[in-house]
Amino acid sequence: MEKKYLKVGTYVPGTEEKEAVIQRDYYRQGWIFKDGEAFLSHADQVCYVPELSDGGYTRQDFMELCNGQEDFAAECFRAVD
Repeated sequence: MEKKYLKVGTYVPGTEEKEAVIQRDYYRQGWIFKDGEAFLSHADQVCYVPELSDGGYTRQDFMELCNGQEDFAAECFRAVD
């Protein structure tokens, strides 16, 4: 059975030639990009972009904001919308 992850919108990382492409979709309280698989499986990939910013957050960013506390970082990721 294939595991399903929350995914809201799309994100294509930027390169030296192109800027990142962010396609937000509406989720709970605003227009965001959010990728549960990227958060759980790829610490260096952007997993969240808020509505009013083009700055993306990775799982590593959440870990740093939460002083390395994995459970708290996961709870914060679940809560952002």
